[in-house]
Amino acid sequence: MAKDNRPSSKFRRGMRAKISEAMSQPLPNLEFEFTQPQLDFYSNKTRFKVLSKGRRWGATISAAKFIVKTMIQNMNNDKPYMILWVDVIYSNISRYYSRYFAPILSQLPRGTWVWHEHQKQLSIGNTVLDMRSADRRESLEGFSYDLIFLNEAGLILQDRELWTITIAPMALDRNADCIFAGTPKGILDKHDFKREALFYELYKKGMEPNQTQWKSFQYSTYDNPLMTRDQVEEMCAEIPPIIQKQEIFGEFINVSTEPLFYEAWFPILDSLPEAGIVYKVLSLDTAFKTREESDYSCAIVVYQTASHYIVVDCINEKYEFPELLEATQALYDKYRTDVVLVEDRASGQSLIQSLKNNTTIPVHAISPDKDKYTRAAATTPTCAAGKIKLLKGPWNKMFLLQMCNFPCGNDDIVDSFSQLVNHLRDWRGNSKPFQTFKLVDKVIGGPSMVAGHSRIPLQDKLAGFNSPLHLRDQMVKGYR
Repeated sequence: MAKDNRPSSKFRRGMRAKISEAMSQPLPNLEFEFTQPQLDFYSNKTRFKVLSKGRRWGATISAAKFIVKTMIQNMNNDKPYMILWVDVIYSNISRYYSRYFAPILSQLPRGTWVWHEHQKQLSIGNTVLDMRSADRRESLEGFSYDLIFLNEAGLILQDRELWTITIAPMALDRNADCIFAGTPKGILDKHDFKREALFYELYKKGMEPNQTQWKSFQYSTYDNPLMTRDQVEEMCAEIPPIIQKQEIFGEFINVSTEPLFYEAWFPILDSLPEAGIVYKVLSLDTAFKTREESDYSCAIVVYQTASHYIVVDCINEKYEFPELLEATQALYDKYRTDVVLVEDRASGQSLIQSLKNNTTIPVHAISPDKDKYTRAAATTPTCAAGKIKLLKGPWNKMFLLQMCNFPCGNDDIVDSFSQLVNHLRDWRGNSKPFQTFKLVDKVIGGPSMVAGHSRIPLQDKLAGFNSPLHLRDQMVKGYR
């Protein structure tokens, strides 16, 4: 008989008693700090809100504050108040909880809240927050919610059915409020360039003048008053001009109208240099699961010299998992690379685990935090500068065809290539060190900027907003 791992009835009674005791304690005054654009967005009462924003606007941390505040306001409801948070990948959830939720929760009386790490579920009184990931859609189905927050909507809504088939029906039972927040990822659907991307469709819906249930908001990185103009412009310098409108200003652009890469950028060498190779990398873009049976796996080997990178080999084949393991071992044995890069999501997770447990291959898991177009675009300055060379081989034509047709057609080679070049750019042995970020202590009421000039001073808009929020006055009598 299987062991019952559920808490005993005695344990559950004890937990209820502790929570009841904690909830009888006076609630401390909590201060929730938002920038003025964040406050404008979250205070809007429209049922469906769409936020198109530039990087570093603060969507994730402000959403965490808004959700904890909402949970406290509803914690003594007779009916449980249910919230769903959907993120890109499962591994993000624990990090977001520890960085953004835990510091707020630590200010509440002990026992008022419970975080279930295994279930990725937070409870405060009679409210529940389920944190789920788009890459595990099966974990989302079968529930209903009062509030649904979709983080990085530009990425997760590339799977159109995530909204239309899975999440939208869950919003019906309780008439849920829904928030779609993210940096846009193009006007067109990545799977079908003949139709618009779902995030763009929803954004346009919220811009319709007669629409009462939907409202869209657009903010740039300059609208974050906690960042200086110099910091934003430093970010701009690292982003190819073709996508600055998207990544900084939160605008929807058509990324399919112009290729990212050109054949002239990749000169072909007849042979390898006799000396001067300082670093060797094998990069893998994998696919072997049943739902990915039509996809290819790609492996690229690159040697780094003092002045440029040489693509030595490129393989783009279909593999079952055992074959993929054998191919990876064979490539490593042939080239003896210093590291093997594997994307830490979907099919790559099984490969990473198997290589770490059963081989001595130096595998390095890569957790992408941007969409594939943005990752590929980040490599264009290196390519345009002529720093990428190809060793003459039968794979050259296939490599150039996929690279120069991107973002149309197959993109397995582009995924593996961008993963590799972005790693090399940040490798410690390179002349370029890892990037560092400035730590800025700044009053939340600083002015926001757009295109280098100030708007109405944020201090005038806040009008006493920075004073502590006395949540106690917003609680029902049972909490006092």
